[in-house]
Amino acid sequence: MQNVHFNSFREHMLGQPIKGDRDMVHTIGVDHLRDYYGANYYGDNITVVATGDVNHAAIVDAVEQNFGSL
Repeated sequence: MQNVHFNSFREHMLGQPIKGDRDMVHTIGVDHLRDYYGANYYGDNITVVATGDVNHAAIVDAVEQNFGSL
């Protein structure tokens, strides 16, 4: 199935391997992950979604408590 997606969506993220490129995965280190995290996971770039029978105020409080420092 992964090869089908690659051939159908070669230039799109759907066509890329889920676990990374076999040749590149072994070169990723902790510093690479920290740099990626710092560049992509910040307050203006995060969306939190809650579905179902939820209490809006409780969700807002939990998000602020857990992600407020971002």
